[in-house]
Amino acid sequence: TASLDNTDLVDHHFPVPARFVEVRETRSFVQQALNKLSREHCEIVTLIDMQGVSYEEAADAIGIKIETVKTRLHRARHALLFQWRDAFFTGFH
Repeated sequence: TASLDNTDLVDHHFPVPARFVEVRETRSFVQQALNKLSREHCEIVTLIDMQGVSYEEAADAIGIKIETVKTRLHRARHALLFQWRDAFFTGFH
């Protein structure tokens, strides 16, 4: 499972308390959403969207074809989108 604890989502030069609450809530939502993904989907989102590696680098790191990277990333992002949509309409948990 990916962890956002090491990801600096807070702009330390922007000392507005409401912003800190917003960032904390967003971080919590993203962490929960990643935890609901399959291991393969979480891994690919973490590599590409959070760590910024290329499709080729992700394919090499995991030992899969680039086409598989693209498919997994598409499906993972789609799952995250649906989670975000559901949270928006039902409220964050």
